[in-house]
Amino acid sequence: MGIIKSLTMALSAITLSTVALSSQAGIINYDDQIADSFLDTSTGLVWQDFGVNNHQSYNYVISQLDEGSEYFGWQLPTVEQVFTMFANLADLDNVEADTERRDTFIVGDLFASDFNSDEADGDDSVWEATFDAIGYNIELEHVFGTQILGLNFQSIGLFATADGIASLTVSDSVDLAADGFQFQDLLTLTGRNTNIGRANDESLNYSTLLVRSTTEVPEPSALALFGLALAGMAVRRRKLNKSLCC
Repeated sequence: MGIIKSLTMALSAITLSTVALSSQAGIINYDDQIADSFLDTSTGLVWQDFGVNNHQSYNYVISQLDEGSEYFGWQLPTVEQVFTMFANLADLDNVEADTERRDTFIVGDLFASDFNSDEADGDDSVWEATFDAIGYNIELEHVFGTQILGLNFQSIGLFATADGIASLTVSDSVDLAADGFQFQDLLTLTGRNTNIGRANDESLNYSTLLVRSTTEVPEPSALALFGLALAGMAVRRRKLNKSLCC
């Protein structure tokens, strides 16, 4: 087998393997490229982590998007971008949550829940890797009497629709006591929960969703270019050897 064909086949295998891994990665932490962010690998869009602007009102955040302002470089997402990101966050085609409901009121609606195990520090729903990547707004306690039975890391993201301000909710619970009761993690996006009064709410519960694109060159492309360079060098070497010997 010729060296060019061998290199081409090997690089194709590496590239396809890398692309496959990337396509399965879904929502990943992107802090090493852009501070306090996560990447949706299926769309190439970067989202600001929950918990970054949750101490600021929606109106304040959108006033800080211009050049020289606090959130310059970010922008408000479209409704379609929000629904796509949330569907990819839930990843219901690849994970099996205990409850899965989609398109209940409008296309894109989503409600899903998954139980954590009933163990001390039970924190093992199907979304834990995703939750680690996206941050959270506020930590709440599940209390019974004087005992803290669990923790809830809750995030509510605000976004604009034609009807006002809507929200999505991510609820990541941790079971702290092996008491026979299991806590659920919840993902909720209805597209119908609109409230224009939230525009000036500075509650820690609410983040304003912000997004930006990335121009990062995918790793497979870099591998392919490297392989082509090697192949070119091999061809040139063969031609040189032929001219010397003949």
